Amino acid sequence: MFFLLIKRKHSFNIEPPINHLNENVKRIRHVMRESRERQAIKAQNQPIPVKALWRSKHYDHVQSKVKQRLDEVIRELIFNIDK
Repeated sequence: MFFLLIKRKHSFNIEPPINHLNENVKRIRHVMRESRERQAIKAQNQPIPVKALWRSKHYDHVQSKVKQRLDEVIRELIFNIDK
């Protein structure tokens, strides 16, 4: 009887073990969601690679019409700034 009283006296603070499975699953899902969001933001910031088009060697010496026009516009802007 004395042994039971001692055991009860010391065991009142002991609580049954808590199952943390639900909290752990929520935490894992939260971490995975944040990781997916970070990856999505990172993927949005990366430039999309442009596929290089094949060009014939025959036209290597011919300058692009777009580049010619762009050079003209730049020259006009520089010329107008100087005035």
